[in-house]
Amino acid sequence: RFIDGNTNGVEDSWEYGWFGGTDKFRATADSDDDGLSDHSEYIAGTDPTRSDSRLIVENGFSGRNATVRFFARSSAGVGYEGLSRYYRLEWTTNVLAPNWQDVKGVVDIVGSNEWVSWTEMTPFPKRYYRLKARLQ
Repeated sequence: RFIDGNTNGVEDSWEYGWFGGTDKFRATADSDDDGLSDHSEYIAGTDPTRSDSRLIVENGFSGRNATVRFFARSSAGVGYEGLSRYYRLEWTTNVLAPNWQDVKGVVDIVGSNEWVSWTEMTPFPKRYYRLKARLQ
């Protein structure tokens, strides 16, 4: 059962586990200085106190084929009871554009502690990719 007494979108037991209480957690803070807010670390399932704990996304090229792979972390552990983590890979040709497109077949991937890989055959024009995670 999800308990969020202070209505900040983060399960209270997770806040207690990492920060010692719900009054010490600040969603916009970056406690480990890794560029992700503490709220984003909760969503991603990473350790908000270690800068080397982050979403793992890798890319590579073989000839003209581009491969993107990521580690789809499950939502197990304190603060995630009854929740699932979902991943979505998106692409664009302009990183400043507001309208990113879903990568077909890599939407609503349920985190199961496995690598997910996707290959774009001969991408043209140049494409940029981003990974999004959500809890539900």
